[in-house]
Amino acid sequence: MINKRSLKQDHVYLQDLQATIPTIENHLNGQIREEIEKHSNDEQRNEVENESLIIYKVYYDRRMNPPRFRILANNQCTNVGPNLSFDGLTIRTVKVEAIEGECPWAWAPGCEWSAHHFLSEVFTGFPPNQVNLTRNGKWVTVPVSRVPESYRDGYTICTAPLYWYSDWLRLILFFEISMLHGATNFVMSTHSVSRKVQIVLDFYKDKGILSLRSWPLMPSSFLLDPNDSIYRLSHSLSHLDCTFRVDTKIASLNDIDEFIIPRNGKAIDFFRKLFSNHSHYKGATFRHAELRLFSNHSHYKGATFRHAELRLFNPLRLENTTRFDLSGLKNLTLLQHDGPGKAVFMPEYTRNLKTHQVSKYFNKKHRTLKVKKSDAILLHTRYNFREMSEKWLALDFPVNVFPSISSDHFVKRVDSVILKIFNGNRPEYSDLSNRLLGNCLKHWTEKQCKTPIHSCWEILKPLDEWLFADPQPDSRYYVL
Repeated sequence: MINKRSLKQDHVYLQDLQATIPTIENHLNGQIREEIEKHSNDEQRNEVENESLIIYKVYYDRRMNPPRFRILANNQCTNVGPNLSFDGLTIRTVKVEAIEGECPWAWAPGCEWSAHHFLSEVFTGFPPNQVNLTRNGKWVTVPVSRVPESYRDGYTICTAPLYWYSDWLRLILFFEISMLHGATNFVMSTHSVSRKVQIVLDFYKDKGILSLRSWPLMPSSFLLDPNDSIYRLSHSLSHLDCTFRVDTKIASLNDIDEFIIPRNGKAIDFFRKLFSNHSHYKGATFRHAELRLFSNHSHYKGATFRHAELRLFNPLRLENTTRFDLSGLKNLTLLQHDGPGKAVFMPEYTRNLKTHQVSKYFNKKHRTLKVKKSDAILLHTRYNFREMSEKWLALDFPVNVFPSISSDHFVKRVDSVILKIFNGNRPEYSDLSNRLLGNCLKHWTEKQCKTPIHSCWEILKPLDEWLFADPQPDSRYYVL
């Protein structure tokens, strides 16, 4: 039974906070700014300028023919890239590409900073362990990372960086449902998560299926903070970086509240069949509510899956903030709703990946194909499903969310996992942080740049015991 008093109190709290959001969005006071800077990469704070490149990675990419160095960075719009030097050699940067295809990005034109990658001239020798990058009289030494030399059988799911994330139960469901559909590996990054969420992440990391990396704030100067003018912690940079890291033959780009589900069977079997039957298929994109199966087109390397809504958390709700009910998983409601798509792709052949699709393959003959909803679909489990779903129609065909297992068995499995993760306990569950974050960011289009850390710090920071990302050797920025 739902505690109506608790829900009413939450609603009043949301209304009170909503009135304060516009001023918080644009006017962080000095105390908040100082607190945020404690969790930023400040080694090169005085060096950040409007012309700076904030470099994340240098990769040597043998997938390109011939091979080249590729530099991932956040910066303002520019056509000037860095040169690389090592062992007396100098290699020029010959091309700059905005990861979302344009700078500024039309979706968030108010963001002054955006994700780019820089392409070097050809280099066919043995790559060094590190290179010196030089630009406008400045230089910095950066390690060189390598893409996998071979790709094993498997299916990896990549996600955008987690920020203000406390929904440990939804996270467990993401892992468990995805594994039911054959996901063998996950690549995730975290900026700010609750302690309970970190415990869940550590559990799956210890199982050997999760590659977890830190995603810290970028360096800033006393007069300039790029983090306050880049979309969602540069999620586009994280997406493209995942294509360099993944070593399985199949990968997808999902949010934690999304699942790519075929009409029958497991997702991995669906993908394997697509790629084995047609040698030129290397990916697929799944849009909201529809999914088009790969047909007999020899040059397709991807496909798009359309989007529908899955009522996963009803009646998964609070009971005076201490108990939760998983019975909603036994009676799922699927609704039609259009929205942006998501991609399944083969990393070995993927040159550039946008938020919702593969934008470029190494071979120009390769294509991405939309997949019709009668074969598979992208299911989206929104936290604000209840408020948005009144006008949506039921999905007009069945989808088996739990292949080879009954919903009763799945509920028991999830409960068993919860007890294992939390040492025999069922922790308190609340989605209040999710709802407050949604309310905080609902007016982001006024600023035309979604900046969840700076915009929502005062609202979210007191709500939980947050763990913030610190720069790590494998996940840090370099200012040039």
